[in-house]
Amino acid sequence: MTFKLEPGDTLVEVNEKGDPFNWIKRWVLGSPYDHIFLYLGKLGIASYYYSTPLGNIPLIFESEGHGVTIKGLSYRYGHKVVVLRLATGHSD
Repeated sequence: MTFKLEPGDTLVEVNEKGDPFNWIKRWVLGSPYDHIFLYLGKLGIASYYYSTPLGNIPLIFESEGHGVTIKGLSYRYGHKVVVLRLATGHSD
């Protein structure tokens, strides 16, 4: 089974850094998680000269100290993450 990200998935980065600051941070927070971001999906970049999108770029939405940014998912390639997805449907 292949897992695919869906728009709205929450990605939580796992903090595996071994330096003393990060060790204390994990201990104080009681959690191995470090940073959270939201997967927005792929964005087709439109152009005035072309009728179809030029590309599909997977994007994430995250807060970084000075505000919120939208970046390419490739910015987080190689980082260990946990994916959280809201359950669909409901029980009566």
